[in-house]
Amino acid sequence: MTSLASLSSLRQVLSVLAHVRGDKTVILVSGGWPLDDREQTSMMNTVASEAAAARATIFTLFVPQSTSAASRRLVSTTPLGDQQLSSWPLETLAGMTGGGSFRVEVGAQGAFDRIERELAGYYRIGIEKNPADADGRARRLRVQVPRSGTTVRARDIFDTRTYEDRDWAARLGAALDGPIPATAIGMKVTSYLAVDEEHRDRLKLVLTGEASRLAPGEATVQVVVRDAEGRRVLAGEQPVGDPTGDGLVFSTNIPVAPGSYVVRIAVMDGRGQVGSVDHRVEVQPSALGALSATGPMLVRVPTRAGQEPRLALQGVGQDERLAVQVDLQGDSGQLSSADVVFEIAADDDAAPLLEAPATLSPGSRSGLMLAQGVADVRRLPAGDYVLRARVTAGGEPVGVVRRAFAVHEAPAGPVETVVVGASGAGGHLGARPPARAMVAVPGFAVDHVLAPPVLGAFLDRVAARPDAASPMIRELIDQARSRDIGGLFISETLAAEYPVAAFLRGLSFLAQRQLEPAAAAFRSAMRASADFYPAMVYLGACYAAGGNDREAAGAWRTALIREGDAAALHGLLADAFLRQSRAEQAIDTLSEARARWPDDAGLKRRYALAALIAGRREEGLDTLDELIGDHTEDEPALTAGLLVLHEAFMNSTPVEDAERDRARMTRLADAYRARGGPSMDLIDAWLAAAQPRPEP
Repeated sequence: MTSLASLSSLRQVLSVLAHVRGDKTVILVSGGWPLDDREQTSMMNTVASEAAAARATIFTLFVPQSTSAASRRLVSTTPLGDQQLSSWPLETLAGMTGGGSFRVEVGAQGAFDRIERELAGYYRIGIEKNPADADGRARRLRVQVPRSGTTVRARDIFDTRTYEDRDWAARLGAALDGPIPATAIGMKVTSYLAVDEEHRDRLKLVLTGEASRLAPGEATVQVVVRDAEGRRVLAGEQPVGDPTGDGLVFSTNIPVAPGSYVVRIAVMDGRGQVGSVDHRVEVQPSALGALSATGPMLVRVPTRAGQEPRLALQGVGQDERLAVQVDLQGDSGQLSSADVVFEIAADDDAAPLLEAPATLSPGSRSGLMLAQGVADVRRLPAGDYVLRARVTAGGEPVGVVRRAFAVHEAPAGPVETVVVGASGAGGHLGARPPARAMVAVPGFAVDHVLAPPVLGAFLDRVAARPDAASPMIRELIDQARSRDIGGLFISETLAAEYPVAAFLRGLSFLAQRQLEPAAAAFRSAMRASADFYPAMVYLGACYAAGGNDREAAGAWRTALIREGDAAALHGLLADAFLRQSRAEQAIDTLSEARARWPDDAGLKRRYALAALIAGRREEGLDTLDELIGDHTEDEPALTAGLLVLHEAFMNSTPVEDAERDRARMTRLADAYRARGGPSMDLIDAWLAAAQPRPEP
C-alpha cells in the first residue's frame, strides 16, 4: 500500500509537469517499491507512458533499509531477495524512461556526481512521424550504438503528441508562461519609448514586431510584462487580423512606470500555431542636462502610393524615407529655446553622412516638446548606421540620443540617380549603388585544399608522424602524392586500424565530393590519435564545402594550435571569417600571419579585402596599392577598393582628399579594366560621378 501511494504521488507530479514545455529530469529518492510481478509490469508501463507524455526522464536513488535495524521485529532470512524486490521497480522505471538507477548505501554525493555528468551532454534523435502515429498511443523505441562498453540511456516508450496536441486552448498561455519560448512561429521584436501625455510618472513602452511562418486566419497577440523579480506587472491581448502571405506586422503600446522589465510577446495564428519571444527593456528617459528625452522613434515611410507608414523593426529600405521623433521634457523656458538636428552616421563617433533639422511642436501639456523630422535614406548604401538626435538649448549643446538601424538594399530595378546636396556628396550626381553584393568574398573550393602545394605540406606533416613509419603506410602516402587522390582506395578495415589510413581515406572521399564519409573518416583519425591536427584541418574543409563556415572556422582555429606554421591554414580561416561577415576576426588572423610571411601575396590580398570590408579604408587601400605595384591584385579586392572610394565621394568623407582619392580611383579602375572585371560599366559610372563638376 505504501508503494502504491508513492506511485500515485509520482503520477500526480508527472501530470503537472506535462503542462510545462520542454524536457525535464526527475530524481526519485526511495527506499523501494515492493510490488508483485503483475503490479510491477502494468504499473511501470503506465508510469513510463505518463513520463513520456511529460517529457520527463527519471533517475532513481535506491536507499536500502538496514537488515539489522533495532526496529525490525524479525531478522529476514532472504535479505538479498527483499532488497531486489524493493529495487527492481525503481530500476525498471528508470530504464523505461531513459534514466539510470543507483544504489546509495551511505552518502549520495557519488550518485549525484554521476547524474550531473550524464546530464552534461546528450544526443537528440529526430524521428519523422506519419499520420498513423497521431493516434495518442505509446510506441516502443530502442537506441543502440555499435561501440562496446558503452551505456546508452534512452526512453523505451514515446509518443508523437506534443503539449499543444494535448491542450490546444492553453497554447498561448503556455507560450507566455512556459520557461522556454515557443518556436512554431518566427518572431522578431523591438521596442521604443515615448512620453505618456496623460501621466507624468509613466512612459509608453511601444512594441513592434514581425511574425513569420503563419497559417491563414485571424491571428492574436498576447503580451505579458514582468519586472526584474519576475512578478507579472500587466498583461493584454488583441486580435491583429490576417497575415499577409506568411508574415504579420504588429504594434502595441503599454503604459508602465520607469524600471527594468522583461516582456514576452506571443502570437497564435488561425491554425493554432504559437510563437513567442522574450524582450528585455529598460524603461528610463535619457537625461540631457536639465531636460530628458525619449526616443528616437523610427518610422518607415514608403515612397510608393498606397502603402502605410509603420514603425521600423530593424531598419529601413533604400527605397523608403525615415521619419524620426524624439520627445523632450523639462522646463518650459528651456524647451522654448531648444533645437534638434537629426544625423545619420556610420557609427557613434563618425562624422554625419546625412543631416535633417527637426520640426519642434509643443505637446498636449506644459513641459513637453515633440521633435520630428524626415531623412531621405535613398542616397545611403545598404549597411548599418546610427541615428543621432543632437539637442541644443539656447545655442548650447545639452546632449545626444542615439539609435542604431540598418538600411536594407532596395529590390532590384532600374538604376536610380539622386542629386545629392552639399550635406551629402558635394553636389555630385551619382547612381544609387546596388554594389554591396558585388564585393563577393571568394567561396570555398575543395580543389584549393587538395592542390599539391597545400596538400603536399600537410602530407609532409603526416609522414613525419610516428604512426606513419610502417612501409605500407608510407607507400599509401607516396601514392597520395603521385596520383589522383580521388582514385586512392583504402579499405574500411585498414582505416580502422591506422589513423593515417583513415586520414587518407577521408582525402579520397573529399576529392570525390562525398562530404559526410570524408568527415567521418577524419573524425575517426582524430579519435584514434588526439594530436592528429591535419585531420582537423580537412574536417574543417568538409564543413566549409557544405556551407557551414562557422563550424569550419572553429575547426581551423583549433588546428592553429599545432599547425600555425602553415600559411594556407591562416588563409582558410580568414576566408571563413569573411564569408561570415566577421571582418575584424579575419584581420586579427591575417595580421598574425603577415608578420610571419610578409611577402605572401595571398595573405596580402585577403588583408586588403578584410580591411576594406571592416571600414579600415586607409589600411585596405594602402595594401591594395602594394598589390597593384606587384601586379598581384585580384578582382574582389579591386571592387571593394573602388566601392569604398565611390562611397567616399558620395558621402563627402574623403580618405585623403578629393584629388588624391580621384587619382587612386582612376588607378584602381585601370587595373580593374586590365584584369577584365565583369562590372566595368558600373565602374565607369562611379568614375564619372567622382569627376569634378564644371563651374556654372
